Amino acid sequence: MNPDSQSTSPRFDRGPAPGLTVIGRLSHCRHDQAASSARDPKSFLPSSTSRGLIVTSGVALQFKPVLDWPGDWSIWRIGTPLPDPGYDTILLADDVVASASLLRQALSGLARLPSVGAALFIDFEPVLSWELLAGALEGDLSDRTSEALGERPSLSVPGLYKILLDAGWVPSLVSETSTPLPTSAALEAALQAASALGVPRGTALRHWQSSRLLLRCERLFEDDLSWYPDNTPSTGRFSVVVPTTRPSQLRLNVEASPGLHEVQTQLISVHGAKSASDAWDRAAPYLEEEWVLFCHQDVYFPAGFGRDGAVIASIFRSSSSSARLSRPSSSTI
Repeated sequence: MNPDSQSTSPRFDRGPAPGLTVIGRLSHCRHDQAASSARDPKSFLPSSTSRGLIVTSGVALQFKPVLDWPGDWSIWRIGTPLPDPGYDTILLADDVVASASLLRQALSGLARLPSVGAALFIDFEPVLSWELLAGALEGDLSDRTSEALGERPSLSVPGLYKILLDAGWVPSLVSETSTPLPTSAALEAALQAASALGVPRGTALRHWQSSRLLLRCERLFEDDLSWYPDNTPSTGRFSVVVPTTRPSQLRLNVEASPGLHEVQTQLISVHGAKSASDAWDRAAPYLEEEWVLFCHQDVYFPAGFGRDGAVIASIFRSSSSSARLSRPSSSTI
């Protein structure tokens, strides 16, 4: 070949070959510095808001009140003196739900601040995602740690719900943003692994695809039941029977329920039952209490449930057959 006939610079008469991607010149801009997917608070704040409160840890205040927000807004930074009570709308900044400890601090401080009928809003980005799971399987989270574990909340959706319930707030889902996952061999294998753990495919996909949730929470009790002093628990007046098909779900919910631990409730788990009546018959010989709660394995009893004697006692004292938790025969279950 005649060297004089060769050009000294490469030529691209055609586009990139199949399987080749020309990324371009790299810059100092990180790919994970994308714009936040947080909603504009004005889009979901009640127009009837009179007094609003933004709660932040002071690290990063994402939500800044603007003049066109409804109502009169104040800011409370965790660790500073509490403002005067009487807020009807409360908004938690992203930095507050970045960790369980910060969230608990915030909710503890908020126990006396809301007015009757107040609403608490959380625009939440779950830590669980398919991207994070894939990184864990690859054994390398170096490019995901700051984005997924540092700047984003470290709580899962069930974990967030339980902390809210323990503090006396009942969450409800207002809206959810999901990112559909493309079909792949890796995704299918992960779904099969989830099924092997007893997790339905739909449940696994929902968690991995969920990218942002908007929660509205309302107070469950007028009094703060979740921050009682750690008194010596008394023996519960009821037993709990749970037909169990997923031990991990039982462990994360019923067994972990502070509302049962605080009164040392007797818990009986029945595995491999053919029916609810079969579970009842197998548990009956071991019951130690007159009253029995028969529940699913995914039920969570929040803090204050056991110690709220007035509510439980009213159930026990009720003479209504529909309210009494008596011991039915196998034919009635």
